[in-house]
Amino acid sequence: MTGNLRHKRIIRSIVVATATTIFSLFAATVGTYAWFSASAQVTVTGQLIKVSAPLGGCEIESVQLLKFDYGTVTAGDTTYIDYLQPENGDVNRYEYNDSTNTFGSLNSSDVWVSVDAMNPYDPVDRIISQYSYKDLNCNAVYEVAFTSSGLAETYLQLLANRLTSKTKTGNQIFLTDCVDFDIFTENDLLDSNPLFVNPEDANDNHNYYPAYFEDRSRVMSADEKLYYKVSYLASLKATHPNFYGTRPKPNSINVASNVPVTFSEGTPLKFYINVNYAPSQADPYMKDIYLANIRAIYDYSFTFQFTEAN
Repeated sequence: MTGNLRHKRIIRSIVVATATTIFSLFAATVGTYAWFSASAQVTVTGQLIKVSAPLGGCEIESVQLLKFDYGTVTAGDTTYIDYLQPENGDVNRYEYNDSTNTFGSLNSSDVWVSVDAMNPYDPVDRIISQYSYKDLNCNAVYEVAFTSSGLAETYLQLLANRLTSKTKTGNQIFLTDCVDFDIFTENDLLDSNPLFVNPEDANDNHNYYPAYFEDRSRVMSADEKLYYKVSYLASLKATHPNFYGTRPKPNSINVASNVPVTFSEGTPLKFYINVNYAPSQADPYMKDIYLANIRAIYDYSFTFQFTEAN
């Protein structure tokens, strides 16, 4: 009975209205600051900006999405998303398609199938599932890889920018009103990170396993480890960079500042941006959700700034 009620109720959720996010790059070398973009069209439609910085700068090699996909169950002629058993779901990696401005993959017929970057958020989900907020798997994890032929020791600043030209209707909200941002480096996600180690067992570095994995010896795929590590580290933070905490909302916020990173020629440098709903901001929409789905509009972009270390 609970399962059937859950499948009916999940229809009323906060769901994203589009699957794309804009990325840009601001590169600084030898004290000279300039914008470099391979596309002259910087729009608010979700256009992914491919960029490069000549003369020892850097370029975005790829932007990919790590997302949790729930399994499905079939009752009669109807197939439901199985939100009650996340242990049967999978973490998948999705490419970015410049033509459609979406994340997704090709199906068996070589047809592009797009996905929403963030899963629906239901404020009552924690009550029914009794799982922690991080185990609801609503978050999007963006893996952004850079390469450089001239940079070495640098400092990273990541900005989230509000797309002020975006519009919404009465039954829509902006994601900047209800999401938090975090960024993690490859070093943060190493197994040797002491945050992953069980304080009661120094040989157990599986603290990031979700609660629904009762078997802590369960073998994860590489993408699962990345996704769950990012989700876990984000859950440990007391506060997160966001737009909603300041009134009026700022046009940009610092997600990270002065983060030391090192480029190695021929080896991509990867960063992981976690975007997740803030319960304090999303839960107040509970009453509205039971009248109809709330559509959340992507209205932010990211800017990476690399400054060469002196």
